[in-house]
Amino acid sequence: MIQHRRTLIMISLLVLAMAVGQPLAATQEKAGQSPAIKEFNERIHHYMDLHKKVEKAVDPVDETANASILQKQKQRFAALMTKSRPNAAQGDIFTARVRPVLLDIIKRQLAGPEGAKARSMILGEGNPKSKGSYSPITVKVNTPYPAEAPQSTVPPSLLQALPALPEELEYRFIGRTLILKDAPAGLIVDFIPDAVTATPTREAKTDKVLLGKTGDSGSLQFAVIGDTGTGQSEQYAVAKQLESYWKKLGFNFTLMVGDNLYGSDRPKDFAAKFEKPYQALLAGGVKFYAALGNHDDAALQKAYKPFNMEGGRYYTFKPKDGVRFFALDSNYMDKEQLEWLEKELSASGSDWKILFFHHPLYSSGEKHGSNLELRSVLEPLIVKHGVDVVFTGHEHFYERLRPQNGVQYFIIGSSAKLRRGNIATTDLTAKGFDQDLAFFIAEIQGDEMRFQTVSRKGAIVDSGTVQRVEKKPASRR
Repeated sequence: MIQHRRTLIMISLLVLAMAVGQPLAATQEKAGQSPAIKEFNERIHHYMDLHKKVEKAVDPVDETANASILQKQKQRFAALMTKSRPNAAQGDIFTARVRPVLLDIIKRQLAGPEGAKARSMILGEGNPKSKGSYSPITVKVNTPYPAEAPQSTVPPSLLQALPALPEELEYRFIGRTLILKDAPAGLIVDFIPDAVTATPTREAKTDKVLLGKTGDSGSLQFAVIGDTGTGQSEQYAVAKQLESYWKKLGFNFTLMVGDNLYGSDRPKDFAAKFEKPYQALLAGGVKFYAALGNHDDAALQKAYKPFNMEGGRYYTFKPKDGVRFFALDSNYMDKEQLEWLEKELSASGSDWKILFFHHPLYSSGEKHGSNLELRSVLEPLIVKHGVDVVFTGHEHFYERLRPQNGVQYFIIGSSAKLRRGNIATTDLTAKGFDQDLAFFIAEIQGDEMRFQTVSRKGAIVDSGTVQRVEKKPASRR
C-alpha cells in the first residue's frame, strides 16, 4: 500500500513537471528533495558556522564608526576568514553534484525572450568584465572581491529560482562566471566558470511652481540626487548649487538613488566623494538616505552612519506623519526583499508612499532603457499598494516619465555624471534633460507634491505638481 502511494506521488510529480515544461528534477529541487540541493545547503550551513565563529573574533563597531573603522573591520574580517580556510578550493560549495543543477537552473531562466532580458541584465554595464567596465578580474577562491569593481545585477527571477542563501552570502557574476560572495568579508567563496553561455548581447502636471521655505504650512521638503560618487569637479559643482538651494529653502533631507561611490570605498573615498562635497549640508544637519547602486559596496555602505541605512540593504523611514519612504536594493531583488516590501507597504498606513532605488523600471535611455525584469516583480506590488512616486537613477540624465498605472516615475541619475544626448524619442517621456547635470527638489503638502529640477548652473529645467491618486482635488463650483 505504501509503495503504491509512493508510485502515485511520483506519477503526480511527473505530470506536474510536464505541465509546466520542467524536468522532474527541477520539481523535486523546488520541494527541497534534490540530493544536490541538500548537499549545497549542508555546505552553506557549514560555511556559515565558520563565518559566525570568525565574526565573534572581530571587534564590533558601534553606530559612531566612521568609514576608516568600517574599512579596517572589513579587512580584518576578510583576513581571519581567509586564514580560517587555508585549503579552500573551487568546488568546496559548488561541488561536482551541485554545479550541473545550478547551471541547469540558470540555463532555463535565461531561455526565451524574457531570458534574453535577464541575460542582458547580468552581462550589462555593472558586470566587472563587461565592455567599458573595469579591468578583468582574476577569479580565485578565498580572495577579495576588488573594492573598485562594480557589482553585477542579478535578475530577480534568477534569484528566486536559485537556492536561497543566508543574508551574508550573495550570488554575483564576474563576466559569465557565477560567484558566491561573502558580502561582509568581501571574499569570493566559490565560483562556476561559464555559468552564462556566450550569446551576443547589445549593449505630472507641468507648470511653473514655487517652493516655499521648509516648514511653511506644515510642508515637507527634500532633495534627490543620483549617481553622484565621482569625487570630481562636476559633483562638487552640483553640490554647490544644491547647497545654495538648501540655504534658500532649508529642505529636510536628501535621497541618494545609488552609485554613491564609484571605484574604491576607502576612507579617503568616503571623504572625497561624499563628506567634502556635501560638508555644508551635513554640518547643517541635513540627513542623507542612500539606496545601493551597482557600483556600491553594500557591506561598507549599509554600515556607514551618514547614509542612514540602518545596517540593511533595504529599509524604510517616516519623516512626517502621512509620508513614508522605502529604499530598495535593485541589484539583488531576492525573495526576502520582495516579501519585506510587501509586508512594509501593507502595514504602512501612510497617505504618501514613495520608493527610491537605482535601476529604472521605465526609461527612454538608449544605453540601458527600461528594466523589464525588475519591473515584472516590483510593479505588481507598487500598483497593489498604492505607491505614489518612484525615484531611480542609473541613467546619466534626468527624465520624468508619463504616469504608468497611476504611478509617477522620475530618473535622477545625472548629479555628477552625464550621458549627453542619450534620451531616445519614446512615448514614455513627459520631460527629459540630458544636456547638463541636475538634481531634484520636492515639497509635499497635503495631497500635492510640487517639484523643481535644477541644472548645475541653477536653471530650472522642469517643474510641476504630482497629485496623489486616491484623493482627487475637489471640483470648482
